Parts: sequence; C-alpha cells; structure tokens
Amino acid sequence: MRLPAFVMKTCNELRHDKGSIDYTNGGQYTPGAIESIPFGGAVLPLTDEDLRYAPQGTYAADARKLYTDGYFLEIGAQVDVDGIVYTVTGSRDYGHIGTLKRYIIERKGTTV
Repeated sequence: MRLPAFVMKTCNELRHDKGSIDYTNGGQYTPGAIESIPFGGAVLPLTDEDLRYAPQGTYAADARKLYTDGYFLEIGAQVDVDGIVYTVTGSRDYGHIGTLKRYIIERKGTTV
C-alpha cells in the first residue's frame, strides 16, 4: 500500500552530530552540526480513537500522527514539518500493509 500523493509532504529528520570540547577555548562545549534528511510523510491530527488506544498515555494538544511509507524513525527523533520541529514519541508498525509506519509526533518542547 502506498500513501496518496496529495497527502504527502516533504518532512526532514534532524540528526545532530556529536558535539566536542574545545580545549583551546577554556573547555567550552561546541555543539555538532545538524544534518537534515528529507523524506515523504503525511501529517494528520489525532482522532478520538488514537487517543483512546494510546500506549504512551496522554498527549499534548498539538500532537499529530505522521505516516511514512518505507522511512524508519527512532523514538525521540526530531522531525521538521513546515518549519515546526516535532519529537517522535510513539510508533505503530503496519507490517501486514507493506512498509507503512505510523508515528505519534509532538511539538518540540510540549511533550507531556
């Protein structure tokens, strides 16, 4: 099964490289670079049924579900959708429907 093209949008997984300690500057921490990896996904609001069967417990008001077709995200990954950064807080595998994956994403900084 493939997601319809009209619901797909370009999302970006934000991967943070490991930072380092700059000993020549008094031992100051220097954050690593952020790598932006584009992938296709469909972002939809949560339904009442999603909330009822949520294994993670409660959600913030701006939580969404993200469907991907063949792209794997880890729990805790950060995803940029239209300039808004979300954190992946849950996932569900639809193994019987090919490579379709559903993730629960919450706006960064609002995780309950």
